[in-house]
Amino acid sequence: MTQLNTTRDGIPVSDGRYDIGAATTTFVSPDLVEEVRIITAPADAEMGRGSGQFQMVTRSGTNQFRGSLFWVNRNSALNANSWINNFNGVGKDYSNGNQFGGRLGGPIIKNKTFFFFLFDGQRFVTKSYFTGPVLTEQARQGIFRFFPGVQNGNVISNNPSVDRNGIPCGETGGACARPIGAQGPVTSFNVFGRDVNGVFTPWDSNRRALDTSGWIKRLISRMPLPNDFTTCGPAQIFTTTPGLCDGLNVAGYRWLRRNEGVDVANGDGQDTNRNNYNVRIDHNFNSSHKASFSGTWERDWAETTQAGIANWPGGYNGSVRRAPRVLTGSVVSTLSPTVVNEFRFGSRKNWNYSWSSIWRPDQVGDEARKVLPTKGGVAFYPTQILFPDHLITNVSGAATRGQTSPLWMFSDALSWTKGKHAFKAGYEIRLTSSRGWNGTDNPDWYLYPTVTVANPTVQVTGIATVPGLSGTSVVTAQDLLLDLSGSVSNVMLAFNVQRPTDQTFAPQVRIKEYLENEWGGFFKDDWKIRPDLTLNLGVRYDWYGVPWEKYGMHALPVGGGAGLYGITRGGPTVLQLVGKNSPNPGTLFYQNDWNNIAPAVGFSWSLPWGGKDKTVLRAGYGIAYQGAASFNAGLNIASGNNPGLSYNQSLTTLGLGNAFLNFASPDLPIPMPAPTNVKPLAPEPFNVRTNPLGGFDDHRVNPYVQNFNLELQRELARNLTFEARYIGSKGTKLFGGVSLNDVNIFAQAAGQPLLDAFNVTRAGGDAPLFDLMLKGLTMNPGQSPVGTNGITGSAAVQNISRQRKRRTIRKHAEYICDDHRPGRRSA
Repeated sequence: MTQLNTTRDGIPVSDGRYDIGAATTTFVSPDLVEEVRIITAPADAEMGRGSGQFQMVTRSGTNQFRGSLFWVNRNSALNANSWINNFNGVGKDYSNGNQFGGRLGGPIIKNKTFFFFLFDGQRFVTKSYFTGPVLTEQARQGIFRFFPGVQNGNVISNNPSVDRNGIPCGETGGACARPIGAQGPVTSFNVFGRDVNGVFTPWDSNRRALDTSGWIKRLISRMPLPNDFTTCGPAQIFTTTPGLCDGLNVAGYRWLRRNEGVDVANGDGQDTNRNNYNVRIDHNFNSSHKASFSGTWERDWAETTQAGIANWPGGYNGSVRRAPRVLTGSVVSTLSPTVVNEFRFGSRKNWNYSWSSIWRPDQVGDEARKVLPTKGGVAFYPTQILFPDHLITNVSGAATRGQTSPLWMFSDALSWTKGKHAFKAGYEIRLTSSRGWNGTDNPDWYLYPTVTVANPTVQVTGIATVPGLSGTSVVTAQDLLLDLSGSVSNVMLAFNVQRPTDQTFAPQVRIKEYLENEWGGFFKDDWKIRPDLTLNLGVRYDWYGVPWEKYGMHALPVGGGAGLYGITRGGPTVLQLVGKNSPNPGTLFYQNDWNNIAPAVGFSWSLPWGGKDKTVLRAGYGIAYQGAASFNAGLNIASGNNPGLSYNQSLTTLGLGNAFLNFASPDLPIPMPAPTNVKPLAPEPFNVRTNPLGGFDDHRVNPYVQNFNLELQRELARNLTFEARYIGSKGTKLFGGVSLNDVNIFAQAAGQPLLDAFNVTRAGGDAPLFDLMLKGLTMNPGQSPVGTNGITGSAAVQNISRQRKRRTIRKHAEYICDDHRPGRRSA
């Protein structure tokens, strides 16, 4: 759940896994909604689970048949061209979006049963110019070109070596002069070797010729020739070595790339292809009882750069598929002239999956997988250096992800009017879960080993001695040899544990399913004390259960939050499975928070001055608890990747880190063997400091927001009203992450905060805190330690409060300090 409670017909319709604000699981068409209420800073006990409320009521049918058809076209024909396209002398990027559909409502049984139906469809196509990295005609044959004495540069570099047509500068027909500092015209050499007394002699004895496995030859056969010598596109922008895109050997291929539907990583894109079906049925049993049912079924399909879009024509794109669903129902009963009962139930299910091209479960995926090279009957994905993305792109952990996040909700509210009182009480129960994975949980090398082409332990020899070759041109030439020869720097495959009883690792996808239950209740009274004064009193209670992993596969440190600090507390960090269905079912992720009591009070007073009912003063104060942590950021990312349940097998772990290997090497470890020398949840070696580690504060509590509002309303004329309002919100105990290595300069240690001790010392004083910190440390060679041995330390979780007035003012509100000395626990 998030700080914004988005509901449709009383049922939550937010994403279920990601915090994406007011965005809903399914597309909400304006033709579907009859009423929208947006409530900020509420002071009402009925409105819980967020300081912001976004409420929608769907449209119903009536006694008359009414409907409409619509079609909306958004076309780039009316758009201006972009600056970069004008610079490159190309036309506008093309986009064409068509939204179409229709609605119909009317009676099934007149005055008794009504229906409403809506279909909303969308098709979206874009065409934009894209540049992908390719080798020049000479380079793909192993011929490296350069200007002696200077490093190569493309057209837009400070000292270009090539013109816009790919002709070397200073050559016949070229449009640029020879590079400044060049010691001669463009020259070339074969990266595989040179002629020595009539005998072809390799520069590097390990890399004598083109890759013999056939992979590089097949890839180059589908590589287009360059037509853009200004850039190599986004795949080369973020390389660690500048100058690889030199125009003479590595250039760009610019082409008009078509995409059918455009989405974003979390499935919240607005330009997808969509089929959206909506229906609502209302039935009046009699004058006292009525029921309604509504449902939405949707299918979305699109492409996204995160899933991967091919950098060359004829490549294979990744895909995003969504199939969300929302079902709601209600029964409203008028039990007496003063008593009304509303029972609501509903379900929201978000199904959202993103696949890179080689993971797609369709014909495109089948074709992409056929492109991959194989060894021992196992396909693997090589990553090149100079053209890292090509026919298949973005085969990274972030490309393939998915979720199925259902929610079930039941609620009931009873209203009773008695004299000057309007009482209302109710409860609601929510059962939520999310089954899925993130990119960091599911890299493609879980099933497809990644073979990395790079500068391995066995260094490239000889090329650096080529006369006149200098600067980054040396690196580019060496990388060209590595790419063409198929040199391997690493092979990686991830192995995982899926169940608590597993004692071995297997190459399988790591999927986690988190569950969490919630319930809450409220009671309020709108008390009309006298005709000009109404008092609103209420109280709400919310309970957010501690989540758990369905199969007990969530690992946290023994000892809770204190266990994160490992050897600094006197022992190594040891992980254990916790929560329901784990070997430690009594150990929760964190402790339950039971005191989520939220009062709400307000009044409305018609001031007696200036005329009867001319001036009204309203004010309110309420507390809203924000709900449980999100399944993604709050659970899976925060601590779902703790070590011990996965193992990355690589050349180093197999003892082959110093061996020379290429795609055709008999010793290339594909298929990769499962690890046999490590057990699940084994303590990390002391020399391993790269694995992530996260946990929760043992005394983590639910954050809450205090809302304030004040309004003065004055009727100036029959058709003119003046209103002045103040709305404020203050968040307390908000969620936040803190690095274990952060120093809390405000925490008390030896009776003095670190910041105060620093200021005292800087002013020439003697701070007791530093005397304590430096005890036992030898400050200079030849001197003895200061005092007795021992080092103390502390860390803190800092929560940030925000107070919203006319402008946002942020201030520090609370600090939770941990004492990490042996035998102590978090406070």
